[in-house]
Amino acid sequence: MIGNSQQYSLLFLAVVTILFIFSLNKNYIGSERSQMWVFNLNENKLSASSRHVFNESENEKEVKLAEYMRNMQAFSSPNFESLNSITNKSYYNILPPSEVSPSPSSTPSPPSLIPPAILLGLKGGIGNQLFEYACHYALARKHDLPLYIKLNAALRAKLNLVVSHDPNATTPTPIRPLSVTDRSVALSAFKIPLFPWNTIDETFTIPRHRNIADSAILAGSYSTNGTVLWGSDYCQSEFYFSPYRDEIREIFKFRGDAFLSDEARAWDDIISQEGTTIGIHVRRGDFIRINATIPISYYTGALSALFEKLGEPENISLFVFSDDLNYANQTFVPYLSNFSDFSNQDIYIVSDPTRLTSLEEFYLLSKCQHFIIPNSSFSWWAAYLGGGKEKIVYAAHFREDFIKTLYPGGGERQTYYVWQYRYIYYPSGWNAVEPDWAEPEVI
Repeated sequence: MIGNSQQYSLLFLAVVTILFIFSLNKNYIGSERSQMWVFNLNENKLSASSRHVFNESENEKEVKLAEYMRNMQAFSSPNFESLNSITNKSYYNILPPSEVSPSPSSTPSPPSLIPPAILLGLKGGIGNQLFEYACHYALARKHDLPLYIKLNAALRAKLNLVVSHDPNATTPTPIRPLSVTDRSVALSAFKIPLFPWNTIDETFTIPRHRNIADSAILAGSYSTNGTVLWGSDYCQSEFYFSPYRDEIREIFKFRGDAFLSDEARAWDDIISQEGTTIGIHVRRGDFIRINATIPISYYTGALSALFEKLGEPENISLFVFSDDLNYANQTFVPYLSNFSDFSNQDIYIVSDPTRLTSLEEFYLLSKCQHFIIPNSSFSWWAAYLGGGKEKIVYAAHFREDFIKTLYPGGGERQTYYVWQYRYIYYPSGWNAVEPDWAEPEVI
């Protein structure tokens, strides 16, 4: 029999081999105008501290910095007249029905995309949508291609993104409300460019489209020649968009506080006026059904370690966010209050599904200075976008059995995601913690 450590070593070796083969087939250099994005397995140890290495000279870095500054100046314009392929309308070409079907006697054909292009079909909640957009944004920037976002026709009309010939058409205001379990499109709450010319719906024809897996994106084992590329997975790692992380942070800023209710504004004021603030996210919901809830000892251990790093300053406030309000009120917070280290701290339960939307809770969590989060894409992005340069983040590792539940069937795909969530899911500098999965849950 092979022991657990030997099995994991074999799995790890298999992933390294797969990625190495991919890197031989494609250097991930892309088109002539794209940036180099090379995953060099010889220079990167696949470990918890692994980083993405870019084969750039100092001159290339200076050129990129200059380009980035030009783009950021363009992003400040309300019309997003930027110098890149995503925000420049001239990159987008759609054949209207009259050109697709020129014969007057024939039934008009639907409008059609013109390859090559990148196409994003959103799925999941706020965190998943941000990962998906960031990844597709990076693909479009890298290959100097337009990025289309596919929405259903009803939502597209609700966002005022119906086909328009108005050259002054601008990004719409956000849609509210979003309930705690809602999976509606949330991109319009951020400074993400959404226009009639970069969104499509189910009436459009998508010729020569090809789905590409996360592993193919990271390794560069795909071609953009005459193809509409469509990512089939979630791209849950900064590695998928790291060359453009500064641009992503810019366009993932909120468009303002117009979507905030009076309740959310009040919480915003409280969080902003407190001294040292720690945002704590407790995910329950679907995690209960699949036995993936995070043991409470993870939170107490992370808080103790965080207090030690902070030097135990006075005036620390804890802000708790959860999709299970009863558990937060009746179990989680009382347990923290009885724990000696936290008995003198102010603990607030922010979440309230009757008064706050998931988008508002995301915004409020991101306003905290430090973070303790579970393995949740929602709080991953709140921590990534929030805090400051000195922020401290504690994040729970995924349970391996949980990953295998998400990606069943064994094989290379499952092996890849076991590796991804173990080694590159969290950004460098975050404190990834393996919870004590054997601990019985506190009821």
